[in-house]
Amino acid sequence: MLKIILLSCIAVCLINTAYAQKHFQVSVKLDSSINPKMIKYQYNDGKTLQFFPDTFNNNRKVVLQGTYYSTYASFNISYIDKNNDYYLSDFFIGDKNASIDFFYKPNPNQLLLYDRIDNARPIYDTVTNKTYRELTHFNSVENLAVYDFYRKNKEQLNTNDSLRKVYLQMIKLVDIRSMQFLKNYSDDYFSFWYFINNINKRAFRTDTAYLKEQLAYFKSTFPEKYTQSIEGIEFIKTCEGVINPLKTNEKAPPFTVKTIDGKSISLTNLKGKYVLLDFWATWCAPCMQEVPFIKDIRKNYTQNKLAIIGISQDRDFNRLKQVIKQHGMNWVHYYDKETEISRLYGIDEFPTLILLNDRGKIIYKSDHIKDDKVEIPKLLKGLI
Repeated sequence: MLKIILLSCIAVCLINTAYAQKHFQVSVKLDSSINPKMIKYQYNDGKTLQFFPDTFNNNRKVVLQGTYYSTYASFNISYIDKNNDYYLSDFFIGDKNASIDFFYKPNPNQLLLYDRIDNARPIYDTVTNKTYRELTHFNSVENLAVYDFYRKNKEQLNTNDSLRKVYLQMIKLVDIRSMQFLKNYSDDYFSFWYFINNINKRAFRTDTAYLKEQLAYFKSTFPEKYTQSIEGIEFIKTCEGVINPLKTNEKAPPFTVKTIDGKSISLTNLKGKYVLLDFWATWCAPCMQEVPFIKDIRKNYTQNKLAIIGISQDRDFNRLKQVIKQHGMNWVHYYDKETEISRLYGIDEFPTLILLNDRGKIIYKSDHIKDDKVEIPKLLKGLI
C-alpha cells in the first residue's frame, strides 16, 4: 500500500512539474541593417499567442521575458523592410536565458538572419533540425508545385473561387503527406508543435470531417506527454469547440471572471436578465465598426434587464482600456488574454455576438451571414 501511495505521489509531482508555468528570457540585438521600429515580437506560451507591446522605439538591444506552459516557448520575430517585404524567424526557447543577434539581408526564404545565438533552437532550420530537414525533403516535389501555382495565380486567388479551391486542395494533400511522415517522429516535440501550428489550418476549419480526422490522428499519433500536456489539452478543446459548436436553445457554458476594473462577474448570477456577449478586439476593424451598434443597444435597454459583457482578445491591455474609454463603451469588459472564454464558446471569428435569454439559454449567435444589426434588435424588441 505504501509503495502504491509513493508511486502515486511521484506521478502527481511529475505531472505538476510538466504542466507548471515556466519562465523564459531572450536578449535580442539588432544590427544597423535593421530599422527597430519595423520589428514585431511575439511568442506562443502553449495556450495562446502573446504579443509584446510596441514600446521599444529605436532600441537595438531589448530583453524580452514571458511565461509559458509548453515544452518550449515558441518565439517569433518579424520585420518589414523598406520594400514592404516580410521577414521572420522562429525559435524554441526554454528556461535558460537566451540571446540572439540579428541582421537583415534579402534572401529567397525571407528569413530574418542571425550571426550569434545562445540557448535558442531555430525551428525552421534544415541544418540543426533533422526532422524538419527530412520533412522538407519528403515534400520537396509537392511544395514546389504549390509554390509555382501560387506564384502564377497569386493575383487571382482572392477573387477566383475555382483557383482558390485548387490551391487549398494542393495544400491539403501536402499536409496529409506531412501527417504520414510525422508518424515516424511522433516523440519529437517539433512534430507535435508543427502539427498544431502548421497542419491544423484555419482555412480547413469549416471541413468538420477533415478536422475530425486530424483530431483522431493527433490523439493516436502523439504520446500522452504531449496530448495530455496543457498545450495538447487546449488544442483538443479548440478542435472540439469547432466540431461541436454551441447552438441556439442550448444552455450557455457558465463562467466567472474578473472584469478590467477588478470586479467579479458570474454568468450564473445574471439569471433573470438577458445577456449579450460581445467577442471582439481593438485590432479587429469590423469589431470597431460595430461599437456604435452596441452603444445603441446599451442606450435602449436598462442594465437591470440586459447585461452586456465585452470579451476582448486584445494584444495590449493598456491599449484595450484606452479604446474603451475613448469610445465611451460603458458596459462590462473582460480581457480574455488566455482566450479561456473564447475557447469555452468555440469562438474563432470576430466579431461574434451571442445573446442569452433570462434563463441562460442561447437565443442568438452570429453566423456571419445574417446582419447582427438587424437580427438582435428584432429579437430584443419582442422579448424585453
